[in-house]
Amino acid sequence: MLLVACCAVAFASQMVPTVAASRTSTGARIARLCMSGLGGTRWTVKLDVGPEPGTWMPPSWGRTGLRALASVDLAFETDGRLQLLGTGQWDQKIVKWAMLDANKTVGAWSVDGEQVTFYLQHEGLEREDVVLEPGRVYATAGAWGSTLGRKGNLCIRQRKLGWLPFLPAPSEASFLVGRFETRALAVTLTQRVRGAAIL
Repeated sequence: MLLVACCAVAFASQMVPTVAASRTSTGARIARLCMSGLGGTRWTVKLDVGPEPGTWMPPSWGRTGLRALASVDLAFETDGRLQLLGTGQWDQKIVKWAMLDANKTVGAWSVDGEQVTFYLQHEGLEREDVVLEPGRVYATAGAWGSTLGRKGNLCIRQRKLGWLPFLPAPSEASFLVGRFETRALAVTLTQRVRGAAIL
């Protein structure tokens, strides 16, 4: 069975260091994130959740043709965290984002070559028959230095078998659930530092 795989299989293990991880490996990871250029940048991410060509979500999912739309302003922190800066005016009717700590961390990000992968934690997303259970929405896009790709795909990961959601699967698989667009927010942390140095 071929599944739509738009998210890295080992993503979670790459994104969040375990308690047992050494200071050296954690330091190297943070240095890698800083070198990617995205650390310290801010972006608006507009999510468009609903049926996509090639998805393995159940046929009844999103049958009405409606889309669940939401918008988040995010800060890509240099330690790999995603900080929630703001949301769309009507987002509370569609989704509730889950804060992972007191700093409004809503997810994490990682860069591999010219691709960035990040996730957003939520407590449920719903509009009519477009429903996602509480969990994570994963996103992938191109990344070049401090530039984030303008478009990308949204996935969820679950232990279910394609169009037969009532059957459990031995391992997690990725399911395409939508797409997103990005737009740069204001100036980046790097630009602020450079500006201060110039002044």
